[in-house]
Amino acid sequence: MHGSTETELNRVAGQGFEARFGRAPEVTAFAPGRVNLMGEHTDYNGGVVLPMPLGIGVSVALGRAGTAGEIRVSSAEFEAEETRQIDETATGAWSDYVLGAVKALVAPELAGAGLNVFVASNLPVGAGLSSSAAVEIATLRAAAALFDKPADPVDFARKARAVENDFVGMPCGI
Repeated sequence: MHGSTETELNRVAGQGFEARFGRAPEVTAFAPGRVNLMGEHTDYNGGVVLPMPLGIGVSVALGRAGTAGEIRVSSAEFEAEETRQIDETATGAWSDYVLGAVKALVAPELAGAGLNVFVASNLPVGAGLSSSAAVEIATLRAAAALFDKPADPVDFARKARAVENDFVGMPCGI
């Protein structure tokens, strides 16, 4: 886990990107984790939840790369870099959350270019703090900024839910 604020975590993501890919990222974006004060696992069953954002989360640094359709994903939390293709299906890897978000927003733009991605987080994985949703939202925000797409929070929430439900295969709500 790295950085205690959004600004610090964005800096960590940018430095990690530069160390891994040899140049500064074009954009960074942050998304908070969240805690459900009540209603855990009821949202996707039509129930009511009361979530609250946290001050910790995920930062994603992005930059265009040379190989069309290729997405290279690295993280401060996982040593191995993963190379994915935009037309791949989910494999069960942590990078599925990044790939699914990229596919949901900018797949056509990657026909002519690739993408380098570096993820930094200060959320504990598997602690019920919506770390996968934070990865998806931060990726969507960064990709929208990089490719001049509208950044509609409601649309991003729907896209993130679709990534979880339809691409990764994890039941969740918004």
